[in-house]
Amino acid sequence: MTHSIKRVLLFVAIFLLSANVASRLLTPGPFDAPTPLANAADQTELHGWIWSDNVGWFSLNSADCDKNKNGKQDTDDITYGCGGQDAQNRETKPLGNYRVVFDNTAKAFSGY
Repeated sequence: MTHSIKRVLLFVAIFLLSANVASRLLTPGPFDAPTPLANAADQTELHGWIWSDNVGWFSLNSADCDKNKNGKQDTDDITYGCGGQDAQNRETKPLGNYRVVFDNTAKAFSGY
Protein backbone atom coordinates (compact mmCIF):
# COMPACT_ATOMS: atom_id res chain seq x y z
CA MET A 1 0.00 0.00 0.00
CA THR A 2 1.15 3.43 -0.70
CA HIS A 3 1.75 5.97 2.00
CA SER A 4 -1.17 8.20 0.87
CA ILE A 5 -3.70 5.34 0.93
CA LYS A 6 -2.64 4.49 4.52
CA ARG A 7 -3.20 8.11 5.51
CA VAL A 8 -6.67 8.17 3.92
CA LEU A 9 -7.66 4.90 5.63
CA LEU A 10 -6.33 6.16 8.96
CA PHE A 11 -8.24 9.43 8.52
CA VAL A 12 -11.48 7.56 7.68
CA ALA A 13 -11.06 5.21 10.68
CA ILE A 14 -10.43 8.13 13.05
CA PHE A 15 -13.39 10.05 11.59
CA LEU A 16 -15.77 7.07 11.99
CA LEU A 17 -14.59 6.39 15.52
CA SER A 18 -14.99 10.06 16.45
CA ALA A 19 -18.47 10.21 14.91
CA ASN A 20 -19.50 7.09 16.85
CA VAL A 21 -18.20 8.47 20.15
CA ALA A 22 -19.80 11.87 19.50
CA SER A 23 -23.19 10.32 18.69
CA ARG A 24 -23.12 8.28 21.89
CA LEU A 25 -22.23 11.31 23.97
CA LEU A 26 -24.83 13.57 22.39
CA THR A 27 -27.71 11.09 22.26
CA PRO A 28 -29.49 10.89 25.62
CA GLY A 29 -29.75 7.41 27.05
CA PRO A 30 -32.42 6.09 29.42
CA PHE A 31 -30.55 7.39 32.47
CA ASP A 32 -29.87 10.82 30.96
CA ALA A 33 -33.50 11.87 30.66
CA PRO A 34 -34.62 14.55 33.09
CA THR A 35 -36.77 13.29 35.95
CA PRO A 36 -40.31 14.59 35.53
CA LEU A 37 -42.04 16.20 38.48
CA ALA A 38 -44.54 13.92 40.17
CA ASN A 39 -48.20 14.81 40.14
CA ALA A 40 -51.45 13.03 40.84
CA ALA A 41 -51.61 11.65 37.28
CA ASP A 42 -48.32 9.85 37.91
CA GLN A 43 -49.93 7.68 40.60
CA THR A 44 -52.64 5.08 40.11
CA GLU A 45 -54.76 3.94 43.03
CA LEU A 46 -55.32 0.21 42.60
CA HIS A 47 -58.58 -1.65 43.17
CA GLY A 48 -59.37 -5.32 43.07
CA TRP A 49 -58.06 -8.49 44.62
CA ILE A 50 -54.78 -10.40 44.48
CA TRP A 51 -53.83 -13.88 45.64
CA SER A 52 -51.23 -14.87 48.20
CA ASP A 53 -50.43 -18.49 49.02
CA ASN A 54 -49.99 -17.46 52.67
CA VAL A 55 -53.18 -15.40 53.09
CA GLY A 56 -55.48 -16.20 50.18
CA TRP A 57 -57.38 -13.45 48.37
CA PHE A 58 -57.00 -9.95 49.72
CA SER A 59 -58.22 -6.54 48.70
CA LEU A 60 -55.95 -3.77 47.37
CA ASN A 61 -58.26 -0.97 48.49
CA SER A 62 -60.71 -0.52 51.36
CA ALA A 63 -63.29 0.76 48.85
CA ASP A 64 -63.41 -2.80 47.44
CA CYS A 65 -65.14 -3.88 50.67
CA ASP A 66 -67.76 -1.10 50.71
CA LYS A 67 -69.81 -1.76 47.58
CA ASN A 68 -72.95 -0.28 49.11
CA LYS A 69 -70.97 2.80 50.29
CA ASN A 70 -72.35 2.83 53.82
CA GLY A 71 -68.97 3.29 55.51
CA LYS A 72 -69.06 -0.23 56.95
CA GLN A 73 -67.05 -3.25 55.85
CA ASP A 74 -69.21 -5.48 53.63
CA THR A 75 -70.26 -8.85 54.91
CA ASP A 76 -69.39 -11.92 52.88
CA ASP A 77 -73.01 -11.91 51.63
CA ILE A 78 -72.36 -8.58 49.86
CA THR A 79 -68.70 -9.00 48.85
CA TYR A 80 -67.15 -12.40 49.43
CA GLY A 81 -63.81 -12.19 51.22
CA CYS A 82 -64.43 -8.95 53.11
CA GLY A 83 -65.63 -10.71 56.27
CA GLY A 84 -67.22 -7.58 57.63
CA GLN A 85 -69.60 -9.24 60.02
CA ASP A 86 -68.46 -9.86 63.58
CA ALA A 87 -69.38 -13.49 64.25
CA GLN A 88 -70.06 -12.93 67.96
CA ASN A 89 -72.47 -10.02 67.96
CA ARG A 90 -73.54 -10.05 64.27
CA GLU A 91 -72.69 -6.34 63.83
CA THR A 92 -70.82 -5.03 60.83
CA LYS A 93 -67.29 -3.74 61.35
CA PRO A 94 -66.27 -0.16 60.51
CA LEU A 95 -64.50 0.21 57.19
CA GLY A 96 -60.72 0.35 57.39
CA ASN A 97 -58.68 2.85 55.42
CA TYR A 98 -56.07 1.19 53.23
CA ARG A 99 -54.98 1.32 49.62
CA VAL A 100 -52.17 0.30 47.30
CA VAL A 101 -50.81 2.93 44.89
CA PHE A 102 -48.63 2.38 41.83
CA ASP A 103 -46.20 5.21 41.08
CA ASN A 104 -45.97 5.34 37.27
CA THR A 105 -42.76 7.39 37.36
CA ALA A 106 -40.79 5.30 39.86
CA LYS A 107 -42.49 2.03 38.73
CA ALA A 108 -43.04 1.09 42.37
CA PHE A 109 -45.92 0.05 44.62
CA SER A 110 -46.67 1.68 47.96
CA GLY A 111 -49.43 1.55 50.53
CA TYR A 112 -50.76 -0.76 53.16
